[in-house]
Amino acid sequence: MDPSSPPNTHGAERHAKVLAVPTLLSSLPTPIPSPTSIHKAHLHEAVDTVLRHRVVSGEPATISVASAEEYDSLATYLWDKVRARCELYPSRSRLAKTLGCTVSTSTDYVLAVVPAASGTHEILANFIIDEIMAAVQSPSFLPAPWPRTVIRSCGSASVSCEYGGKRFEFSPDGSLIFRTHEVPWLVVEVANTESTSHVQEKMRTYLLGSLGRVRYGVCLNMLTRVQFKRDIVQPKQHSRRKALVKAEIRRVRDAGEGRSKVVSIKEQAERNIARRLHKEPDLLCDPEDDLILQRPGEYVLATISVFSSELITLPDGTLQGRLTMPVPPTPIWPQRLVDGFSIRWQDINHPDLPEQKLLAEAFVSFDRLHEMLNDEFTPQPAGTLPTGCWVGVSWR
Repeated sequence: MDPSSPPNTHGAERHAKVLAVPTLLSSLPTPIPSPTSIHKAHLHEAVDTVLRHRVVSGEPATISVASAEEYDSLATYLWDKVRARCELYPSRSRLAKTLGCTVSTSTDYVLAVVPAASGTHEILANFIIDEIMAAVQSPSFLPAPWPRTVIRSCGSASVSCEYGGKRFEFSPDGSLIFRTHEVPWLVVEVANTESTSHVQEKMRTYLLGSLGRVRYGVCLNMLTRVQFKRDIVQPKQHSRRKALVKAEIRRVRDAGEGRSKVVSIKEQAERNIARRLHKEPDLLCDPEDDLILQRPGEYVLATISVFSSELITLPDGTLQGRLTMPVPPTPIWPQRLVDGFSIRWQDINHPDLPEQKLLAEAFVSFDRLHEMLNDEFTPQPAGTLPTGCWVGVSWR
């Protein structure tokens, strides 16, 4: 395959397919139901659901679908009618459970309507993609015979994955793809409504459900006070309480106090800790978390994380995906606690890469992203513009 040959898109701008775990049946075309084959009432109800959630809550909405094929038709219809970006989850999957809204399990799948992106959301996604693009188009990384256009952005082109025997359909906020490929090798998610656990599970499915085609995932997670309490503070306090109970169990046992036939040692320890926390309510609190929650503005913290995948060959010859995190969730605003990350050709594993480029790396710095977030989220004095004037600037 010549990387400079004309692109073979096959509709990749809107739908980049991953044919995972092929079977004998996968070679037979499956008829996709047209909108006319779906009851009109269901179509109208779906449009009403999308519009109602956009106006009232701005949170994700789900619609039960009988099959992945019905999803294909309904998602196309919703995109044509109201420009709704949709994703497909098995109704009992962890992704559905962490979506943050009511999910019916009456059918095998649910169509999740992605909340409409704000202007800031789109600017950030495009900015991250452009920063990565600038790094990988560097002459020190890109092979000399390859044109810069061999790597291109395909935006929110849909990505299909198969994970745990179920099909998933995602619509990333940004992605990079090789011209002659149909599946992005890098995806970007900017999360400002999803929970941290939902985003991490989505990245896991991207990378492990694409049979190694998606090699990198970058996630910018913007946390409001409510999200910070839910995703950071509460889990931290839960862990600290468990640690206090465990320590109290050891103390009670060593002191010989747990000899009641009515109350177990664990119950006694939990009661002791409950009484202690009643007297010392700040025992589980972190002063740094309190300072974060006092920050002005809509968002109080932004973190960045980077995921990568590789295929390893098992002793029986089968391939298995392995997920790594070159950058675990780390603050990037207000403080930047990580410099950036490296993209390596040996991770991408492009079949036409010249051997002398195998060890080449491209470093993606987070300096400018930190500056942009600082200008975007730090409250400015009345009548002044942000230092960098990022808002309204097109980065494509």
